[in-house]
Amino acid sequence: MNKANLIIWGILKKIAIGLSIILVGYFFIGAPMLVSGESMSPNLHDKYGALINKFIYFFKKPSRGEVVVFRFPGTRSDLYVKRIVGLPGETIATKENAVFVNNKILAEIYIDQTTQSLVYPEITLGKDEYYVLGDNRGGSNDSRTWGALDKKFIIGKLDLVFWPPGKIQALINPGYNL
Repeated sequence: MNKANLIIWGILKKIAIGLSIILVGYFFIGAPMLVSGESMSPNLHDKYGALINKFIYFFKKPSRGEVVVFRFPGTRSDLYVKRIVGLPGETIATKENAVFVNNKILAEIYIDQTTQSLVYPEITLGKDEYYVLGDNRGGSNDSRTWGALDKKFIIGKLDLVFWPPGKIQALINPGYNL
């Protein structure tokens, strides 16, 4: 090989390695996304840029209070963003403008308390099922409508809002009194 070919080969190898790292990172570690809609307001709004942590659920199970991104069951492209309020094996009920987990009220400091929520049927979650709700209870299509979310549809956890610049924040699990 002559010197020019060695230089080109070296450049191509570096590009291939760089692209491989980017692709592995994107598909397995984290990816940016744009929030679509107002179902998570007042905490996340339409067009907010956020980072999906795809890596975390290889090491732990999703927890109550985490904001997750998932593929809507039955579609390949629709991504939803919701908060986990119910875990596998729990019984969830929505009544009296509150969420009840195993007959105990869930204190939710992150929602607008003036939003009225209808009464929905009680549901007991299966082994790998989660109950997810939008923070904007009056404007969210969530588990109250279509039921439990199977873990296999969860892509990752939203960890960070990076857009708009004035709204940069880490998304912290609120903690609960259950």
